Amino acid sequence: MPMAFDAAARNDIIGHRALIRRIVSVQGASIWGTRPVRLPVSPAVLLYVLVPLVLLALPLGLFRVAVGPGTSLVLSLYFWSATVMVGWLAAALGSFILYRLCARLRPPLWAIVLFGPLLIGLVLREPIIEILSLTNMLHVGLPITPATSITFTWAFAQKFLLNLAPGTTTWIATNYFFDRVLDIPRYRYPDPVAHDELVAEAPAVAPAVSPMPLLIERLPPAERGELIALRAYDHYVRIYTDTSAPLTLARLRDAIEMAHPISGMQVHRSNWVADRAVKDFRRTGHTGILYLTNGLEVPVSRSYCRDVEQRVKALSHTRPENT
Repeated sequence: MPMAFDAAARNDIIGHRALIRRIVSVQGASIWGTRPVRLPVSPAVLLYVLVPLVLLALPLGLFRVAVGPGTSLVLSLYFWSATVMVGWLAAALGSFILYRLCARLRPPLWAIVLFGPLLIGLVLREPIIEILSLTNMLHVGLPITPATSITFTWAFAQKFLLNLAPGTTTWIATNYFFDRVLDIPRYRYPDPVAHDELVAEAPAVAPAVSPMPLLIERLPPAERGELIALRAYDHYVRIYTDTSAPLTLARLRDAIEMAHPISGMQVHRSNWVADRAVKDFRRTGHTGILYLTNGLEVPVSRSYCRDVEQRVKALSHTRPENT
């Protein structure tokens, strides 16, 4: 017999999820906050360069697959590096286009990273064949093979899928690893449903003193809290609140605009801090460090150091207490 959760049970579930997120975040705590995984290189370099070259191009080149045992190791590695990079970037392009075009349908991650490479493989088949044939001629010495027109037969489908299987499988696994393990969002759509349901079930209360920033509204209810700071990581921004530190796909400039009406200051090309979270400021030569109320230590670059120092002094005078 179907039963509906009441509001109290729903709040308990959200509370347990928030507690689990905090425990997981503490395991990966760094000097700047609760960053789950600290990568030695940027996520973009890892995803679009190192993964395809190490997992695909390197083994194929070492074993001289398709080029023959008589081909030198250097030429084999050159050939497979070029071949893999063309296919890998094409898969990324296809997934991105599918992600944008199907925003209203909100397909799951597996559908985007599976059908994106397949569709782009059909659309860009002829130019990709021309590029790879030119690569064959330059690095391996094979003649240029012109692309033939597509005839949709069972034999063509089998060959097409077999050729794309290794790269597509690696592409799917890599995206799931980034999204689920490294907590770097891959092709996620914002989810307004949870917020709307909670608002509909919440009892009538007095209106809030100040509206919630749009940036915080984008987060799941369990990850919302008082905004403390923002930090940019390539195409992503980590949102530091008093309860969590999730990543979102956005530019730092856009995230700062969505933080309104919270007043704050940009202290580095990658860092923004809310005024109410500032505890202390110390200069270290031409740069400085901001100490926040939750223990975060935020670097201040040389170009922002003077303005930050003056602002912190002004904030200390306007507060009723100096702690």
